[in-house]
Amino acid sequence: LLEKGADPTSGVWGAFSSGHLVMVGVLLEKGAAPNNVLAIGAYHGNMDAVKLSLEKGADPKFYHAINWAASMGHKDIVQLLLEKGATYYDDVLMMAAQGGHMDIVQLLLENGATDYGEGLYGAALGGHMDIVQLMLEKGADPNKGLNDTIRIGHTEMLKLLLAQPGIDVNRTDNGRTPLDMAEQFGHTECAEILRAAGGK
Repeated sequence: LLEKGADPTSGVWGAFSSGHLVMVGVLLEKGAAPNNVLAIGAYHGNMDAVKLSLEKGADPKFYHAINWAASMGHKDIVQLLLEKGATYYDDVLMMAAQGGHMDIVQLLLENGATDYGEGLYGAALGGHMDIVQLMLEKGADPNKGLNDTIRIGHTEMLKLLLAQPGIDVNRTDNGRTPLDMAEQFGHTECAEILRAAGGK
């Protein structure tokens, strides 16, 4: 197919998915876009492919690479990309937090991540209490994670957020208060906790 003019980049995902990693190198030699190989290698956690793509000219700042590595929990690849000059994007911390990858969250914080609100949002969405606690300690606005905590019905996380300074138990989102959301999703215990905290 390659000899008949097929785009080598189009075969990269299939090569990874089927485990034919030797073919990834062949596709690179045949002109597959190094950035695509980098991103897909980062997603699959294949360090060899990541390094090979970088050798072939892939840009470590390519958006999807560090995001996918962080979301899938591949700390070694996140570390390598940071060392190679990867640009820090706002949602990388959120994606690592949503996946519950505390080690990557801490690595990103050590490397200058400061969007604690996004980290809190991701951790709440994923139900990861330890990362929620860390983001709060860093100064995240507790309101950032309130709706998603209610959406998943996580009562202990809700109690933690409600105990924070600055929490607004009656803030509205598209006209709905947190109590409205708890009732809509059928989370009766969350609703009781919100009422006890002054929710309306």
